[in-house]
Amino acid sequence: MRQALGHAPDTEIIGFIYIGTPGVAPSERTRPTLEQAVSEWTGPAA
Repeated sequence: MRQALGHAPDTEIIGFIYIGTPGVAPSERTRPTLEQAVSEWTGPAA
């Protein structure tokens, strides 16, 4: 796998995820607004 990815022999790969190729294109879906998907983290609760 190192050689296929173009890495040096001393490169240590600790994980590899192969997701694959879809057989058909995914259908369009309703996407959330930025406000629905993102929030600001203000640190740990007091």
